[in-house]
Amino acid sequence: MIAAHRLALAILVLTVLVAGPARAHMLQPAARQLAETYSPLLSLEPQPKPCGAGEAYRPTTVDIVLGRRDVLLRDPHGKVVKRAPTSSDLWALAEGYYIDLPGNPLKPGCRYEREFRNWNDGRPPSVYAHIATDPSHPGKLSVQYWFYYTFNDFTDKHESDWEMAQVDFDASSAAEALRKGPYEVDLSQHAGGERSDWTDIQRQGTHPVIYDATGSHANYFNSALYLGRGAREGFGCDDTRKATQRLQFQTVLLPDIPSSASAPYAWLAFQGRWGQMERGINNGPTGPGVKEQWLTPIEWADGLRTTSVEVPSGRAFGLSVGNFFCGAVSRGAIALNWSLIHPVPFVALLILVLMGMLASVAATTWRPPDPQPVRMQRQGGQIFRATTRIYAEHLPTFAAAGAIFVPVYLVGAGIQWVLFHITSVAPLIALDGRHGAVTAFLAVLIGGVGGLFASVIATAAVAVILDEIDAGRRILAGQAYRRVFRRLRPLARGLATEIIMVFLLTITVVGIPFAVHRFIRWSLFAQAGMLDDVSATESLRRSSELVRGRWWRTFGFTVLVDALAVLSGPLLGVGLLLLTDHSLNFINLAASLVYTFTVPYAAIQLTLFYFDLEARGS
Repeated sequence: MIAAHRLALAILVLTVLVAGPARAHMLQPAARQLAETYSPLLSLEPQPKPCGAGEAYRPTTVDIVLGRRDVLLRDPHGKVVKRAPTSSDLWALAEGYYIDLPGNPLKPGCRYEREFRNWNDGRPPSVYAHIATDPSHPGKLSVQYWFYYTFNDFTDKHESDWEMAQVDFDASSAAEALRKGPYEVDLSQHAGGERSDWTDIQRQGTHPVIYDATGSHANYFNSALYLGRGAREGFGCDDTRKATQRLQFQTVLLPDIPSSASAPYAWLAFQGRWGQMERGINNGPTGPGVKEQWLTPIEWADGLRTTSVEVPSGRAFGLSVGNFFCGAVSRGAIALNWSLIHPVPFVALLILVLMGMLASVAATTWRPPDPQPVRMQRQGGQIFRATTRIYAEHLPTFAAAGAIFVPVYLVGAGIQWVLFHITSVAPLIALDGRHGAVTAFLAVLIGGVGGLFASVIATAAVAVILDEIDAGRRILAGQAYRRVFRRLRPLARGLATEIIMVFLLTITVVGIPFAVHRFIRWSLFAQAGMLDDVSATESLRRSSELVRGRWWRTFGFTVLVDALAVLSGPLLGVGLLLLTDHSLNFINLAASLVYTFTVPYAAIQLTLFYFDLEARGS
């Protein structure tokens, strides 16, 4: 009897020793006061219409998914272990187990959003707080704030999402931390994060203000468009520019890892995933107790960045580096998701594309590449090789012909600055250059039309230079420009006619195929206008005559040449962005000015193609 009593007493003492620290956090008034004092305020993008634009999800508690009949607990083989799992069911389950919410994360539609609203049922936004110490940094502690979302609707789409913010103190206890105050705040962003001194962040009293990126839930210190540059920053663009709705949380204080299935918050000991198991980036996330920062918060914070890469909101002409990169990443993620869902069709499509490219290369004629005479019939391969030789032999002249992009860039940038910063000029325009249809329209108008105008002028100058080279005469870029400026009015009218017609057809949606057809038919009007010395109407008609009967060949050639020229700037910009530490304003300038060299090269190709069609027509 005495032995049994001693055994029971030993078990009780062991339980108290193991669970003591966890209970101390829960029972200690200073810990709760510390957690509530520095609980963050989260700004996110409002969603005016259900299933529409904006942030659809709010931080909540895991209680809304646990114990629900349509939520499943699966083992590493995908077999259902438990329907409606509870917190105690998750305790101490190993890696490989996962919670499966209803729906398909790769094809979410609006299902996850509707279920979140139904499950949450008007509950106030909640955040989990955890007082954490770090064995390698005695005398310091952190208050971690864990945000739980039921879905991550970004380039990586997955069920459930855990994000966090952390406030660090030079203190060994909660009471001391309350007296001293914090020295740093750390934010999670995808696989990494960012840290900042307490004195440098936005605050409302003692509450840090952080910004939630729409869809990804990555946390930032400011309102901007941010660019990921590697695994530790994610793989896309995080947008907090419209995060204007500010949430104040109900703070739930968490213990350390519970020691039994019956303990409060037993789910903290779950080592599996909180969402459906998927390949790669769409896998459900692990919970807080498995994260590095749960046990080593200060060590984790010391490895974070001190800044995030911000994308400038303005643009010059052509494609913005930031917009190009963000769009390319989003579409790349869509393609990746599709390939994961349909691996066999994806591989088959890839093989077909490669075979088509190889067939095109093999079908064309590459020899002889002789650039003389300039006016002659050529195959596609001959045009590409002749272009390279002509360009290399007259590089200074052609580079000077592309210099039109420099003043156009400066004028466009100046106009944008005036419109976006001087209220008396355009009161309808948001001063930050981000909000409103008027702002977006003007940005596209200034940048896009300016780039098209510079391209037409450079193309016309290149056509003049090639015509003189064919006649055996030497001409300077300045002389070519003088001849172009004498015909500036018909060139501008031709460009305006093309832009207006394509725009009107495009906005009807059903007219998009006709817009593409018309654009290709008129794609050589600048060469026709300069070389045949005709009016705007006649130059468009002349281009249509040459393309007639060879539309598909013109389409393939023009799209390839124009795409390489247009993408040259953003591709250079992305390269500089990934490989250097230059500012993004410098990168956008460099990306824009690269057209000085690439557009004349493309113009040579198109002019040689014009001569080819002319020779075939005769």
